[in-house]
Formats: sequence, structure tokens, C-alpha cells
Amino acid sequence: MFAPDRCERRALLAPRRLAASLALPLAALAAAASLPAHAAGAYPDHPITLVVPFAPGGYTDVVARLLADKMGAGLGQAVVVDNRPGAGSSIGTKYLAHAKNDGYTVGLVSLSLVIAPYLYHPAPFDPMKDFAPVAKLAEAPSVLVVNPQFPPKNVAEMIALAKAQPNTIGYASSGNGSTQQLVGAYFAWATGTKLSHVPYKGSNQSIVDVVGGVVQTSFVGISNALQLVRSGRLRALAVTSAQRAPELPEVPTLVESGVKGAVITGWLGMVAPAGTPPEIIARLRSESAKALSAPSAKGALTTAGVDLSLLNETEFDKLLKAESERWGKVIRETGARVD
Repeated sequence: MFAPDRCERRALLAPRRLAASLALPLAALAAAASLPAHAAGAYPDHPITLVVPFAPGGYTDVVARLLADKMGAGLGQAVVVDNRPGAGSSIGTKYLAHAKNDGYTVGLVSLSLVIAPYLYHPAPFDPMKDFAPVAKLAEAPSVLVVNPQFPPKNVAEMIALAKAQPNTIGYASSGNGSTQQLVGAYFAWATGTKLSHVPYKGSNQSIVDVVGGVVQTSFVGISNALQLVRSGRLRALAVTSAQRAPELPEVPTLVESGVKGAVITGWLGMVAPAGTPPEIIARLRSESAKALSAPSAKGALTTAGVDLSLLNETEFDKLLKAESERWGKVIRETGARVD
């Protein structure tokens, strides 16, 4: 039989070699294409945005800055705080609901997350469907403060005045739909009084006007009021927690002051857009818990009047549902609304 020479053999083998050389890269490309998008690179591989739907200032800002600093170190990527205040936190929270669910946009939320849908029509978002709970992080009770020239010296005297002169006592809040508005509405409901809600764009301006006597009262975070109370520029009547606050041991609780069942503790938690992969949720929960559990972070939280209070994603989901049910009932019964 005729045997092909060397040149002919090379010509015959060339197509086979070309096919073999292409097989491995094509197989690798096919395997990569079959992976989910978030598996293409290690998470995180670029900075993460922490949406804070409140104006800078107050205990929310303290928690946000601690997370940005210490979570960034743990994740190996910068965590950038993005304040988006307005409409009782609804503007920033709505923005978060429509963000990509890739773990690079998360939010620090409060009680406002579950009360906004009851106050705004149409509802700006669905707290149960539009978000993936990551973790509850902290609790912060409020304190009822009044201008020093306000005649009542305690809660009982304030209730008596409010009943004698309905809608003449104004209470300032950080805005429509805010936790402060709802705490005030709850207080009025529980005491059978009628108070006048005075909304501001942020807690700083609201407390300035209580100090200045423009508005008589407000329910504010202890950290916001502490120095003003100690200096005599505000008078504290009661705290909303179950126990007296260590920072204000001489100030009674609302329950001690005769308002039965009035234990109202604000909280802060982290959520991500719905559909964020579970493994990313778990990483965010772990890193956020480690960030706030660091000794230096605990000291900063205590100074700000905030208690570390950690719940995982499943426990936080249960809390959100319970809070939605509780405050939905309060809003319906009090007739609270956005002014």
C-alpha cells in the first residue's frame, strides 16, 4: 500500500490537532457559562453600598459608621454609607427595594420599614416581599423630653393637661412616617389624649425646636437628648424601655409613670433586596454581627444609647412580621396618618 510521506502525514494530522486544541477552552467556557452570575468571582470583589434612609445624625448614624468601618475590614472591601432621607425613610427604602440583588447594595432600616405601608397610599414597597432580612443589629429606646418652660413636670401632669386642652400640645418628629411619629401616636392612644404631630426633615432640627420652645415635646433617641438633658436645656419625663436607662437612671419608664403596656423600643437591622443569594446573606449577617460585637464598637454603641441586639435572618424575619402586625393595629386604631 502506498505510504504517505512526512509532509502528507502533517497535513492529515493538522485538523485533528486543531480540534483537540479547541476542545479544552470551549469546555471551560461552557462550564463558566453554566455557573450563576454571583459565582463568577469571590464575593465581594468591589465596594458595597450601605443605604441609610435617614439624614445624618443620631444613633442610626453611629451604627452605620461602625458597620462601614468594621465590616469593610472584615469583608476586605470598602462599605460606603449612602444617606437617602425623606418621607419617613420611604425614599431610601424604596430605592433599596429596586437595587440589584447581588449583595452590593444593602440597607440599614428601622421600625419605619414595617409602618410605612400603613401610612402611605399607595404603599411605596412591601416589607415582606421586597426585602431579604439579613440581621437585627441593635435596639434603642426613646425618651420623652419637653422644653424646660413646659408646665408639666411629669407624665401624669402632661396627660392631665393634654386631656384638658386637646391638640394643644405639639410633639416633634423626624418626619412623616417616622418611628418618632408612631411612638407619639401610640402614647396618645394609650393615654386617651390628643396631641398635635409636628413633622420635621430629620431629628436634629426637631430637637432644636423643642429646645427653642417652638414645639413642647418629642420622643427622641437617648443619645440625641442626653447632653441636652444633663445641661438642663431639655427635661426628661420618661423613657420608653421596659427598664430605666443606665444613662438616665433618675428618669422613670412610661410604665412606672402609669402608662400600661407602653414599652416601645426602636430597633435597627440590615436588609437586602429580595432574591439576594442565601450565601451572601449569611456572609453579611456574620460580618455585621462581628463588626458590632467588637469591644471598641460596643463602647461606641453604649455612648450612643444603643444596645447590641442580634438576631439572625430567620429570627429577624419573624420580628418583622410581628412588628408589622402590632403597628398595623396601632395605626388603624389611632387613625395615624401622614400629614
